Order: sequence, then C-alpha cells, then structure tokens
Amino acid sequence: GATGQQVPRISAPKPAALPDELALCMVGAHMSGLPLNSQVMDRGGRYLETVQLGPDYRLFALSGPEPQRPGLLRETGADSAIEAELWALPLHEVGRFLQSIPAPLGLGSITLSDGRVVQGFLCEAAATLDAKDITASGGWRAWCKQKISSMSHDGLDGKSEAASSA
Repeated sequence: GATGQQVPRISAPKPAALPDELALCMVGAHMSGLPLNSQVMDRGGRYLETVQLGPDYRLFALSGPEPQRPGLLRETGADSAIEAELWALPLHEVGRFLQSIPAPLGLGSITLSDGRVVQGFLCEAAATLDAKDITASGGWRAWCKQKISSMSHDGLDGKSEAASSA
C-alpha cells in the first residue's frame, strides 16, 4: 500500500449451501462431467467447490453395473489425500436423490481437510473386501484418467494393432 506495508490478503468466503439446500460431497460418478452428474443437475444441484477430504478415508473401485462407482470408507490413520466435489442440493430433492443411490452406497457424514463436516457418499465396508484400493490415485477423476491412459498404452483403446501400426 501507500505506507509501504504489505496489504493483508483477504480470502473470499467459501461457497456454501443456502438455508434451503444440503451440502453434499460427491466422490465419484456424480461429480461434474461424469456419467451420473445429470442426477444431481436434474434435481437443481449447484456446484460449490472442489475439496479435499480429511486424511481418514480410503477409496475403492467397486465392482458392479456401469457406470463404475467408487466406494469411500472411513479408516482412521489412512493418511490419504482424496479430491471430491461439494454440491448444494435443494432440501426438497434430497429424499428423491437418496432413493436413487444403490447399495452398498449411502449418505453419511464426511470430514473435509479444512475441518468442515458435510454429508456425502460412503460405502459399506463389506463391499470393499474384493474391491481395488485406489486411494493413492488421489480421487475418482484422477483414477479414471490413469485407467484410460493405461488402457491406451496397453493397446486396449479399441483400435486394432493393424490400425495402430499403419
């Protein structure tokens, strides 16, 4: 400033759900641009921000029908860094949304890295027993990108070898 002193940086307030909305943490196929995001958007969902979960979670690639979904499991001491999205859903739509969530997924309390506690997708522990632990990928979107990249490098991108060597 004019006095030669540093002007303190004022950070913008974090986006928040309105009084008639519920903040929901999306960790998988309901995130923006992914196959089930329309289920959120069609119910008046509003993107708030990309967030990091607290360190006590593990993320698994569950088996089951398409689109593939992740399962988030709370595990003390997991020491993870999982990216997710925070969305606001109108309260009058929450019941309908909850009805569309298949087992072994459900909604519960999730702690974010900044200490906020929000509702979000969690998974029954039994469903993770035969599932691939993808925690190290840093989140569902990152794991999907890694999976696609790996498939392309392995020649599994849908192109025949003859076409790719031509």
